Amino acid sequence: MRVIYGLLVVLVFSGPCLAGERDELVVHEWGTFTVLQDFEGAAVRGVNINEETLPQFVFRLAPGLAPDSHSLGTLFRREMRSKGIPRNYPKVVMRMETPIIYFYPPKNAKLPLELDVKVEFKNGWITEWYPNAKNVSPGFEYRGDGRRVGKLRTGTVGRVEWNGLKVGTNGRGPSTKEHVWLAPRAVRNAATVTTAKGLNEKYLFYRGVADLAAPVRVLRDGGQGKLKLVGNFGSLEKMKGGYGFAALWLADIKPDGRVAFTMLDSSKLRSEKPNGVLGTIAGKFKASDYTSENLAKLHHSMLKELIRDGLYEDEAKALLETWKLSYFKSPGKRLFFLIPQAWTDEVLPLHISRKAKVDRVMVGRVELVTDEQREILKRMSKMKQISNRSWLWSGLVETHGRKNASKIYYKLSKGEMKLNEAGLKVPADYKAYVALGRFRDALVMDELRKRPSQALKNFVDRYRLRNPAYHEAVEGEGVGR
Repeated sequence: MRVIYGLLVVLVFSGPCLAGERDELVVHEWGTFTVLQDFEGAAVRGVNINEETLPQFVFRLAPGLAPDSHSLGTLFRREMRSKGIPRNYPKVVMRMETPIIYFYPPKNAKLPLELDVKVEFKNGWITEWYPNAKNVSPGFEYRGDGRRVGKLRTGTVGRVEWNGLKVGTNGRGPSTKEHVWLAPRAVRNAATVTTAKGLNEKYLFYRGVADLAAPVRVLRDGGQGKLKLVGNFGSLEKMKGGYGFAALWLADIKPDGRVAFTMLDSSKLRSEKPNGVLGTIAGKFKASDYTSENLAKLHHSMLKELIRDGLYEDEAKALLETWKLSYFKSPGKRLFFLIPQAWTDEVLPLHISRKAKVDRVMVGRVELVTDEQREILKRMSKMKQISNRSWLWSGLVETHGRKNASKIYYKLSKGEMKLNEAGLKVPADYKAYVALGRFRDALVMDELRKRPSQALKNFVDRYRLRNPAYHEAVEGEGVGR
């Protein structure tokens, strides 16, 4: 009776009414796709970073393939050199982040249910997952010395499979303090899942990387200050009502927490062609548009639309809570949009061995290269003095002595201390590099490709942002253009 009562609470208070559908297995999924686009709407390569730290118990395709976004990552290369995988793997133009799958068994079902779940990722690899599953990543080649990662190719289909999964067990998930893992657990009535090896969790989790184009391109009109939104649905068959998105938000978050945003609904985001113009939106905000109160307003607006798109209320809250740092607290200009399930089903097919009602609500996120970032890159390209990686350690020793330097170095590497707390003078080029934000490596490498300069080349070489032979071997024209 507890299970039935819990399901009734979800049906009445947490989302869309499913009164006539309670005899079916209900499966809900949410997640985020992230790309970085330049002023011409082209995807910037090398975005294989994790913006939220995952617990150590998560299964990984290879160590280092999706490293954490660390502002001092270029200074702590010993571990990365041994693993051999570059922070800006040049074939990756899209991050698939934190898809979470919840299960709600039908009423009166004999628990646990047993079923198989398989997810495929076209033009991508699934790099992290939990609980244990079978991972297939065609073209991926990782040796102990880390000298080869393989190459994402057009037509690659990575997949992850949970076979013999039990749904509706009494197990508990592993202990952790990581916010990114605890937030999705705050969904009261989802059934616990257990694998054949006995690992438990409230949901299925996976992440991935891909050479895959986002379903929208954002083009800038510098003279008019407008953003032109162009559909990028490829060969996807025509969707009901035309191509477009249920809702879209342009948000600009300042370092001091002030936010400006605007929203477009489905009536202003439509095209009859898969690659047609969906609409335009003002690309710049007035100074008076930025307020601290807008943060809560943006959150509420997205919450309402996520529920309307098919999530239960606590699921929608879990999504936004999981990504609150990247969505709402990290400075930058970004475009959010609700991805049509037809697109998700096309590029990320989900197979469940038992009949189920499936709702998949994905948030697309386009991080936009800003005017400020372009100015920083221009300055870096013209700098006369280029530092090297030795300044951190030598500065720590000089300022604090060798013994204390080791302790501070360790805290910096673990993110337990910020650089401005170490009492060091940061070189101008590295300070500019850090100011580029989370995708700094990808931005520097993209600038070097498009507008090469000796200063940028020296910075890239001295801070080991790439292995020239490796990058030349895996670069080339991809599908995410």
